[in-house]
Amino acid sequence: MIAANEIDAAERRWADAVVEMGRCHQQQPQRLSAVATQLLTEVYDFEAGVLFKPTLATGPYHFRRSLSQTLSYFIGGEIPGDMGFARKPWQAVRFLSHGRIWLGSGESVVSGGVYEFQDPAGQITRAEFTFVYHLTAQPGSIKILAHHSSLPCKV
Repeated sequence: MIAANEIDAAERRWADAVVEMGRCHQQQPQRLSAVATQLLTEVYDFEAGVLFKPTLATGPYHFRRSLSQTLSYFIGGEIPGDMGFARKPWQAVRFLSHGRIWLGSGESVVSGGVYEFQDPAGQITRAEFTFVYHLTAQPGSIKILAHHSSLPCKV
């Protein structure tokens, strides 16, 4: 069964990966693709299959299913309109969870809430998220199967 502190750690790994991609883009842009590939495969389970709906997706590619499509969103590339969300040098990413639901025997968890992205000037961008985590075939390894993100609705 996945414990709450394991989900906290998985969220920190994802947040750290976004910050690290931005840092790599600034300091070693020639290594960005390799670094981003490694980081994304550590947090998403592309072997099992991923369903990813990025915050700022455009055109007909609202959902991403592969590593290359996910990379395109985070660092730019394959999909027209992708500017590389993680190329921005985010200083910090913080998860504000609104709740979690354990599924089945507890080997999958849905986590939802708001996450905040802080830029170098201290400005905060908030987005809403829903992640589905699951235990992989590797004992103790928790990765993302589904990820939906959107900007908050303005009513």
